Amino acid sequence: MSSSNVDRVDSPAPVVTQPETEGDIWSDEPQWKRTGDVSQWAKNVAKKRRDSGLEYISVKKKVAVPAKVVGPALPCSKKCYDRVGVDIVNNIFNEYWKMASHNTQSSYIAKHILSKEVNRRYSGPNSKRNVTYEYFVTVNKKDIVVCKTCFCNIHAISKKRVENVLSKVGSTGVAPVDQRGASVSVNKTHDDVLQNVQDHCEEKNLGPDKIVSFNIYSNTMKKFNIGRSPPMFDTCSTCDQLKRDMEVAEAAKDTSKTSELVTKKRLHLIKANVARSIMDAYGYDNDPSLCAITMDLQQTLVTLRLTTNVAYYKQKMWTYNFGIHNLKDKSQVHLYVWNETIAKRGSSEIDPHYIAMMREARRNIPFNVIEMDSDSFVDLNPLQAMCTRTQLARAGYKDGRMFQYWENFKLGMGIWQGYNEDIGSPLHVKLQKGKSDAYQPDKFNLAAVNLPVKNPQGVKLKSDKLDDLNHLFRFVPLEYRTWFTDISRCKMLETWILMREKMTSWTTSFGHKVSQ
Repeated sequence: MSSSNVDRVDSPAPVVTQPETEGDIWSDEPQWKRTGDVSQWAKNVAKKRRDSGLEYISVKKKVAVPAKVVGPALPCSKKCYDRVGVDIVNNIFNEYWKMASHNTQSSYIAKHILSKEVNRRYSGPNSKRNVTYEYFVTVNKKDIVVCKTCFCNIHAISKKRVENVLSKVGSTGVAPVDQRGASVSVNKTHDDVLQNVQDHCEEKNLGPDKIVSFNIYSNTMKKFNIGRSPPMFDTCSTCDQLKRDMEVAEAAKDTSKTSELVTKKRLHLIKANVARSIMDAYGYDNDPSLCAITMDLQQTLVTLRLTTNVAYYKQKMWTYNFGIHNLKDKSQVHLYVWNETIAKRGSSEIDPHYIAMMREARRNIPFNVIEMDSDSFVDLNPLQAMCTRTQLARAGYKDGRMFQYWENFKLGMGIWQGYNEDIGSPLHVKLQKGKSDAYQPDKFNLAAVNLPVKNPQGVKLKSDKLDDLNHLFRFVPLEYRTWFTDISRCKMLETWILMREKMTSWTTSFGHKVSQ
């Protein structure tokens, strides 16, 4: 490296200063948003031009309204235009519209109209005409009386405009003030509240002796029950519904309804505690062939929440996280993450996740598996997310010990809910918990020839699902087994009809006739 280069590197770079300009984007002062100019609103612009007598565009119909001009000199007995003069008429017209204010123009009109007693009455004392109005204009500080028609033509106003001013002046003689648009909205925030907000914002520049720590400020805010972050957990829909019903009953002062709802809530909480106790019992179970797990979907996550312009203006997508926790071994956690572009979050997408987990744990758990969904254990169904016998077979298990039937779930709905992946949606909707209080064969009979209007599609049941139902048949109470038996009979009848059709096609091809 030459000496000239060394000198050039070691020498300090010249400092270039630029004059500070107003609104510099690199200034340390806070940058404020550009506020709207109310005077440039289309409604206000139209009003200003209308009060000035200029041409304007109407706000609603967008029609061009022509500018005001002096009215024609109509023949009258007083010869008003001749006595005032054309030049004075134009000056009065220009001065009137130069006011550009509706209230000021109303005061001008009221000032140039004189009220007098009626000189002579012809219709008796009950006449509606109580006063006589005289209209005049000022010329060289002298008042010249004109007729009503010429008064309106000189100022380019209508007779209705004059009559409105006279009706609002009344007996007080005070010029009217335009009250249109002056009413206060019922939703307007009170001025005292706005002042409190203003005072709170001005506390930013308080002295250092009046500043408290964040913990003190946070603890003070806790007294007002103000949330600073979105909720991290979902709430029970049954508890929320009972809470709303109790508020309505208390507002109506219905003591019997309130006591009934309180009893329902206590019973619901007892069921929840029982479910948690069962989960704890499975967690402390010493049976090596038993695996107790809980599973649930995390709250949907929004990805691409970045400030860089590459991702900021792109559409956000949802990311799903499915977690499986071992109740016996707290350290075993399986998390499966995918986004909505890969798959949704239905039963078909979630099944492979815990099947893969069970395959991984199969070498430590010989045959028996118990699993529960911690979220839907109480409110929905403990069997809703439970693996079926077929899924256990896919994972490599010879057999699976399932959850026993609970009396709390009426008419086998609990068992059927967990095995409806391959059934048409009409049956799933009809028998879904919450849609119907109990299954009634007369409303939905699987063996009926004519299905109801709400369920126009037939029931399609795969053979592996039928095997699952037969496997769970021993858990169903005796009074509810008829429904599951009907399903098996329908499936057997469908299989028999299919075999008859195949036999008919085979024998027809060989020239034989099949007896019916």
